[in-house]
Amino acid sequence: MIEYAVRKHFPDLPDTTGPQTYARNYLEKLIQVPFRIPALGDTETRIYVTLLLVGAELGENDPAFNALIKVARERLKRPWTTGALDAAAVRTALGDKASRANNALALSDQIGPILASGTKGNPRQIKRFLNTLVLRQRTAEARGFGDDVKLPVLAKLMLAERFFPRLFDQIAAAAAAAADGKCPDLSALEAAATAKADTKSAAKPEKSSAKGDDAVKPAPKLEAVKSTDSALLSEWLSSPAIKAWAAVPTAIGGEDLRPYLFVAKDRKDYFGAASVLGHLAAVVEQLFGGKFAVQGLEADLKRLAPPEAAQIFEAVRGRIVGGDSFDTEPPGAAGLAVLVKAHPTLQGSLVHFLDALPRDRLGPWVCSGWEGVLKDGDAPQRFDRLLQTWGKEGGPMLKAAASGVLRTRQGAR
Repeated sequence: MIEYAVRKHFPDLPDTTGPQTYARNYLEKLIQVPFRIPALGDTETRIYVTLLLVGAELGENDPAFNALIKVARERLKRPWTTGALDAAAVRTALGDKASRANNALALSDQIGPILASGTKGNPRQIKRFLNTLVLRQRTAEARGFGDDVKLPVLAKLMLAERFFPRLFDQIAAAAAAAADGKCPDLSALEAAATAKADTKSAAKPEKSSAKGDDAVKPAPKLEAVKSTDSALLSEWLSSPAIKAWAAVPTAIGGEDLRPYLFVAKDRKDYFGAASVLGHLAAVVEQLFGGKFAVQGLEADLKRLAPPEAAQIFEAVRGRIVGGDSFDTEPPGAAGLAVLVKAHPTLQGSLVHFLDALPRDRLGPWVCSGWEGVLKDGDAPQRFDRLLQTWGKEGGPMLKAAASGVLRTRQGAR
């Protein structure tokens, strides 16, 4: 701030001196003892994380928690020899409340190293991270799905959100679109990162105790993972930082990540229409093609399960209504006809859709094109009644078209 003020106060300094150099020299004349506050190291971060989490669990005014703070201060005097707060130290300090600190200890072990590295040991950023972690967990509890959110899984995902936002978005998009909420590429990434760590740790002992080809046993496991790489997985494996994150002990690739993404909606909503549809979103897009193109989809549409067909129908219907243009045939109408033809159980839904269209803005297109679609049960009779209504209401062109089609249908019978 002082350097900035000096630069603003002396804007016309000659170029040979330079405002930045002048401001720095000015400041150095005032302060002769430079001191930088050292960043927290791995051990200090883990102690700090443990204290913050235990404090959130017990309350900062709890006598047992204050006893733990005293133990932590003793540990911090010589962190290079004493190490982090272990279970024995916490158990001694907290007494009968020690069981409530088990999650805090496990979590500090899991996220402490990466949190220390990612925040550069900045206590403020560490505390903000943990505050957000606890807040999201309690939000999940208040919303009624707290049992679906495991704190270590949430913490690992939030590490990606905080330090690797692109990775987080990629995982979130894949998980939100998956039927089971899982990301297979993430499982492969964690397996590869773990396999590599195991290979490094086991390399020396195996060399001394094994002979010939047995000395390189871990390698095929890693190669097996790599042989099935997707483009996304290849991108992740090329980053040492992402692989270090993936090696955090808690494995989350096999978890349903949708509850965790939902509780992180304060950042971005990953559950839009396309995400809910998942793999069916591509089918919806195809149904908005031209008439000839959509007619060729009937065989594929028949292979859809009835619930999937109903979901697609609703998505197409919603987009047509949202377009708010009905004087000419809107995109998607031909797609609906083909979908209902492939799944006759949707005939009733189609009649409801046609009946709900605004008659004062409805063009004559709506009266024809449904002959081979509305043919089972009471659907034809309901459509006849709808034609009668259109023949009395709406614009002149709709009335004329509806009356003409109704006469043709009745004459054919």
